[in-house]
Amino acid sequence: MKAEHSIVSVQGEILESIELNLVHISFNNLRYSVQVKSQVTTNNGGAPKKETVFNKLSRKKAFSEKVILNNVSGAFRPGKLTAIMGGSGKTSLLNILSGRVYSGEVTGEIWANGRKANNGALNLLSRFISQDDVMLSTMTVREVIEMSIKFRQKNITKDELTSRADEAISLLELERCQNTLIGDSISKGISGGERKRVSIAMELATNSSVLLLDEPTSGLDIYTSLL
Repeated sequence: MKAEHSIVSVQGEILESIELNLVHISFNNLRYSVQVKSQVTTNNGGAPKKETVFNKLSRKKAFSEKVILNNVSGAFRPGKLTAIMGGSGKTSLLNILSGRVYSGEVTGEIWANGRKANNGALNLLSRFISQDDVMLSTMTVREVIEMSIKFRQKNITKDELTSRADEAISLLELERCQNTLIGDSISKGISGGERKRVSIAMELATNSSVLLLDEPTSGLDIYTSLL
């Protein structure tokens, strides 16, 4: 598989056996900031102390703006694998592009196929795969993938459900462990690399137009990362 480097999407060419709606995502001058508690440093250079503002009836902790992203622009072409490179802000950008930011202030524009997209539209178009692999330990690999599909497409037929799960399992090479329990720190289950692939398969099987993956190759060896 060939990958073109730009910024964050997995679609068409990579998932060639699963039909997806092609979506072109672009964003312009994105800025994201949050309010954090202000701090001041003591005169003698000791540990910083929280700054407090008093008024007649109560006291309030002072807050200041912390800018997480500033004037970020880019575009993801459909059918391509693209990647973000950088030291910080990657997860925040992915959260914004998947419509998952509910606090702080976001300014700028996000477009999907030439139309402005709000949080609701972004949430419907995309699926976000976080760094943490959160799955029920008492279910098998196939069961968590099928549950992910049914959760988002309640009217899917049994045959289509099985077909979708089969495709995702095959693409991520999970055939050998598909009937193995996920497991946890107490009960042995699948390996860390398999957990990462299962988390991708869970979203891949939903036929979403855009997949946003946060550190998708962490904990994987070179061969598995190339899947």
